[in-house]
Amino acid sequence: HALSSHFLPASFELLPGEIVVEETPFVRMRSLVERDGFLVITNFRSIFVQRIAGRPGDVVEWVSHGSIARIDSRDDASKTQEKSLEIFCKNIRFFRLTFYDGRAPSPSPLATSTPSSGASAPSAAPGSGPTVDQVRDRVMYQLTVRAFPNQLYGMFCFSYRPQHERKAEGGWDIYNCHREFTRMMISPKLWRVTEINRDFRYSPTYPRFLIVPEKMSDQQLVGVFNFRARHRIPILTYYHSNSATITRSSQPLIGLVGNRSAEDEEMIKSIRLANQKNPNELFIMDARSRNAAVANKARGGGFETDYPNCPVEFLNIKNIHGVRDAYSKIEELCIYPESREFLTRLGSNDWIFMIKGLMMHSSRIAHLIHNTGTSVLLHCSDGWDRTAQLASLSQIFLSPFSRTIHGFMVLIEKDWQSAGFQFATRNGLADANYQKSEERAPIFLQFIDCVFQTLRQFPCSFEFNESLLLFVLDNVLGCQFGSFLCNNDRERRL
Repeated sequence: HALSSHFLPASFELLPGEIVVEETPFVRMRSLVERDGFLVITNFRSIFVQRIAGRPGDVVEWVSHGSIARIDSRDDASKTQEKSLEIFCKNIRFFRLTFYDGRAPSPSPLATSTPSSGASAPSAAPGSGPTVDQVRDRVMYQLTVRAFPNQLYGMFCFSYRPQHERKAEGGWDIYNCHREFTRMMISPKLWRVTEINRDFRYSPTYPRFLIVPEKMSDQQLVGVFNFRARHRIPILTYYHSNSATITRSSQPLIGLVGNRSAEDEEMIKSIRLANQKNPNELFIMDARSRNAAVANKARGGGFETDYPNCPVEFLNIKNIHGVRDAYSKIEELCIYPESREFLTRLGSNDWIFMIKGLMMHSSRIAHLIHNTGTSVLLHCSDGWDRTAQLASLSQIFLSPFSRTIHGFMVLIEKDWQSAGFQFATRNGLADANYQKSEERAPIFLQFIDCVFQTLRQFPCSFEFNESLLLFVLDNVLGCQFGSFLCNNDRERRL
């Protein structure tokens, strides 16, 4: 291993904790265009340096290993001295690296270094220069063990050692439930912060501190925990100036026999009555289709049927499987844009209609809150995918604070990380079976796409532009930081 590479220009600095593990001087990289140059692989990313007049020039591309979805070997029978790797990324980026026979030197200590995973890298025969096959195999090995270490501890954030931490900004404490309670000017006569889940005893996927109706005692909350899927009870996530609220939860455990819970019914009633502007009605928006909600009764779930003054509206938003399939088609179009039917296939893709649906439903939620003063309870099945999208996008529409840089970070921490969105599972972090996983889905990316579409229409309403959105997405997959590493707050703290 080495702390630097003579192929990298002096202006390109490695991150603290980043080390070079492999490098090769004879590579052609094709992304949007094809270039000849040098490849440098570190424990965080792969860096391509363009060759200018036979010498290293500028860094033209780099890709974090956490964003890699698949690596394929490719051989061209007509070019026996060239071997290729195709790299498909989770953010639709695509690279082809072609290794060719040149004046390759004998393997350096970098070429034979072994990562901590314990596997052994391919090596050349003693005393000989590496063949093209051996160079490609070494690169393939390093990329594979870095992109798919099979455990989160293998990701770069555990090696990253920033020299000057910006403690004044409180990165790990950017969202604080008590501080947010005060910022939103929530009436303590109507709502309170409970510490019943401080040790994650009642809900391992919920945060330690929850905002609940003031009238609900902790003893009553225990009954509600037991009646909601995954023990995800209704909690407040947004309080409007007119006292209308957005609350979120998972589905109730109604089942085929029509189970009821006095505590859960009291909880919903308390949420409705906590709205001083319109205490007579609480809209329950179920992100699923009605058929899907009914089908969930066979598995013990269901939807609210005996809750007075609480109409249920089904939004018919696709689940993770539909989102994954639509995104896969978008990926194919972007990687192979030369298709004659590009525009036709793009226009008929469900992804565009999903974005439209999410924005339309979120706009309706914002209308109910702001214009009619009606509180809204959101849920899907487990309350961490579609529910998070609707809750956070509605706040983007309603709250100027959420459209500031700081407010946007708080929103992500509150409604995604703290509320138990499964970043590791949905993004396939460190998972060698990423392509085959039925649990992966670009749910968070879909939310960011919705924010981008909103930003394009109302650029002056935001303190930031698309650069921040790209930065967030890059770090969700790249794992330079630990913010997006696990599935919930409990896992991050353990």
